[in-house]
Amino acid sequence: MTKILVVAVSLFLLLPVVCVADCVWFSSPDRWIYVDSNTLILCDLGKPRALIKIWGRLFSTSSVSILKHEFCSHDSAVLLIDGEPVDVREVRRLN
Repeated sequence: MTKILVVAVSLFLLLPVVCVADCVWFSSPDRWIYVDSNTLILCDLGKPRALIKIWGRLFSTSSVSILKHEFCSHDSAVLLIDGEPVDVREVRRLN
């Protein structure tokens, strides 16, 4: 009975992580919009396409480059921010 309870609680805690795991693909990422120190919006062909939460620190004056054109939540080394590779914590498609 205890094992079933542990499995049920574990699934309950992991379900939100699985549900918000989104993936995006960019053909021509052309700009980004600063939201806060851990969040930015990436634009593709002039339109906002994804809200990205990162594990690093971001400033409105940061230099941002995309290392991968296709990525999902929890991917590593997706962005290059101020010369440092940064992992993605969460991706949310906007369209």
